[in-house]
Amino acid sequence: NYLLSQYEIQKNLALILPMSRKSLADHLGVQRPSLSRELVNMKDDGLIDFNKNLIQIKDLDGIENILN
Repeated sequence: NYLLSQYEIQKNLALILPMSRKSLADHLGVQRPSLSRELVNMKDDGLIDFNKNLIQIKDLDGIENILN
């Protein structure tokens, strides 16, 4: 959901995260290793690609379908 909200704000499939992963994990109320693990799972599923604070959405429909 956070990635979709950032997509709406930034109007781009290449998202620049406005905070560190640690800060993002705190914001979402999860541990940083759990956040990183889920990002890797999403990458393995072909939904996203990432490098540091840049996340490239590769399957927007797939992400939306997970939430519905």
